[in-house]
Amino acid sequence: MSKAVTIIGTLFLALALAPARLSGQAPYGDGGIDITVLAHEAIVHTAAGERLAPERHVGQVGLALGVPTPLRALRVHGHVLTSTQGQNDLRSLDVGLTLGPFLARALVLEAAFAQRASYAPETGLAHGRVAEFARVGARVRVPLGRSGFALHVLGSSYLATNEPEDADDAVTGWLGESSVSYRVRRFPVTAMLGYRIERFRVFTVEQEVSSLTFSLGVNMLGR
Repeated sequence: MSKAVTIIGTLFLALALAPARLSGQAPYGDGGIDITVLAHEAIVHTAAGERLAPERHVGQVGLALGVPTPLRALRVHGHVLTSTQGQNDLRSLDVGLTLGPFLARALVLEAAFAQRASYAPETGLAHGRVAEFARVGARVRVPLGRSGFALHVLGSSYLATNEPEDADDAVTGWLGESSVSYRVRRFPVTAMLGYRIERFRVFTVEQEVSSLTFSLGVNMLGR
C-alpha cells in the first residue's frame, strides 16, 4: 500500500473523530441504507501509442450500496458495474468510505479501493488483466430550492496502491461526473440522470470512457 493511500486513510479517520460540527446524514438519504440500481451507456476509446482501437458502445448495469457506521459522518459505500455484452467486458468494482456532509451539508469526501478491467489496444476489448488502484475525491450537492431537484458534481483522482515493477504498469487517471437528481416527495426514492467521463492509463494502455448514467435508489431505515 502506497504512502499516499495510508495518509488518506489516516486523514479520513481523524476527520471522522473530529467534533460534531462535521457530523451529518447521508448525502442522498436521511441516514439508513441506500440501495441503488445503476445503468450506464458508455462510449469507449482505447489506445497505446499510435495504436487506436475502434470506438465501442457498451451498456453497463450494476448496483450501489451505502451503509451507515457508528460514526454519523462516516459511511461505507460500494458499487459494482458489469457490461451487458459479457461478464469480462468493461467491469468495475469500487468499495470505500464517504465522510460528510459538511460545509452547509454540500460537501462529501470519498476514498475507495477500486478494480477495473484492462484493455488490449488492438481491439479495445478486455484481455483478462485487472487493474487495482485507490480513488480519492469529493462530491458537491446543491439542492434547487424546495423542488426536490439537486445538482451533483464529482471529481476523483486515481492513485497506485503499490509500486509496480514496470513503470508502464503504474495507474494514473481521473474521473469527473455531473448529474441532476430528483427526490420523490413523501417517499425515500431518488432518481438521477448524469454524464461522466473517465481517463485512465495502465499497462501502457490509455482509455477514455464517457457515459450517460441513470440511477434509481431507495433509502431504507432512514429518518
